[in-house]
Amino acid sequence: EVPSLDIMAPVMSSGEDDEEYFVRWISGSPVKGQFRLIGGRSDVFRKLSGLKPGDRVIFTDVDGIRYGYEVMTQYHLKKWDEGDNELLLCYESDDDTYFVVGCSMILTR
Repeated sequence: EVPSLDIMAPVMSSGEDDEEYFVRWISGSPVKGQFRLIGGRSDVFRKLSGLKPGDRVIFTDVDGIRYGYEVMTQYHLKKWDEGDNELLLCYESDDDTYFVVGCSMILTR
């Protein structure tokens, strides 16, 4: 959930219907860190370019626990998993690069 951009999208695990996913889990978790999510074929994650430092991102797990993150940075990478923020949100911006938003955890409820 990204309130400032009015985005709410389900996260699917790898191996589920990859043709239609909105957001796919790649690795990590809110609890263990290095949580990585990638946008799918829809244009939902394309809105991420509108995020700015200080904006909030919320992840709710299957048990209803909410994890809050604050946007810290945006950048383009050749290999999107090179970032080291606690939460990385990304989408492929072209054939060679990924647009990445790096976030740090701020709260858990």
